[in-house]
Amino acid sequence: MTLWDKYPVIKEEMDAFEGTLRRFLSSKNELIGSAISTMVSAGGKRLRPALTIASAHFGEYNMDEIMRIASSIEILHMATLIHDDIIDEAKTRRSMETMHQKYGVNVAIFAGDYLFSTSFSILSVKEDVDTLVHIASIIKSVCEGEIEQYCSRFSKDMSVYKYLRRIRSKTALLFMLSCELGANISHCSRDVTNSLKRFGMFLGMAFQIKDDILDYIGDETKIGKPVGNDLKDGIYTLPLIYAMEKDNNGKLKDLLYNQPYEIEKIIELVIKYGGIKYAEDLMDKYSKKAKEELNKLPHNEFRDFLFELTDDLVNREN
Repeated sequence: MTLWDKYPVIKEEMDAFEGTLRRFLSSKNELIGSAISTMVSAGGKRLRPALTIASAHFGEYNMDEIMRIASSIEILHMATLIHDDIIDEAKTRRSMETMHQKYGVNVAIFAGDYLFSTSFSILSVKEDVDTLVHIASIIKSVCEGEIEQYCSRFSKDMSVYKYLRRIRSKTALLFMLSCELGANISHCSRDVTNSLKRFGMFLGMAFQIKDDILDYIGDETKIGKPVGNDLKDGIYTLPLIYAMEKDNNGKLKDLLYNQPYEIEKIIELVIKYGGIKYAEDLMDKYSKKAKEELNKLPHNEFRDFLFELTDDLVNREN
């Protein structure tokens, strides 16, 4: 039983969303259409459209409009995943071949560009110029976060501050935007909209920290990729960054100068120096902040859903 199943309205609307998403992503080009269809069929958490849909229920809900906005957000997210996988040279995602592995890098790049243009085409139908400029600025920040991550690979000088700034850009901003657009399209009050935006930001931070924790202590069969995958690519995340700060003997840094990495030894030291514990504590702080924003919202089943979604995401195993 999924969380959707506990909330019939959400379940019905998420099912409708899948149909809308597929309609928007139909392509006359057989190759691009096939590649994108494979990606859609692989599924995913669909968190961003769920946030958009739930947020919209705090205002004047219009299903057709919400499906349109939710689809554009998910399509943007899909485009970033394709490009991320190419840059990271990832072979699998959700235990399936990545697009560039299956269809080649050229097709994957075309597909990613197609998705970006499709998303903005959907948005440009009804959104005003100011909204489009705002969305574009968010996507620019997401890209900057990804570029910063790429440029800082294998850097021993990463700090907790730099890490938090990076995940705010590459992950949390899109969570925030998902909530914001849902609230705006439903004409929510300023107070409700601001609480939903802050909730999305804090949830996105907690979500990414959890993701990075799982890279060290996750179950490979559940997370769909090898443990230490980011570490092997030189992407140093919160557990390792904190552990390096506490490693007075320099054992971790010594291990990081040797290739290939001895992943098990590195993970042992990250745990020993409190990297996982620190990351879990910070994740819990962001989760608590997210819930504080939810407590400011009108009490209805959609607020209850967002509370449960928050708990599910920080307790997840994949």
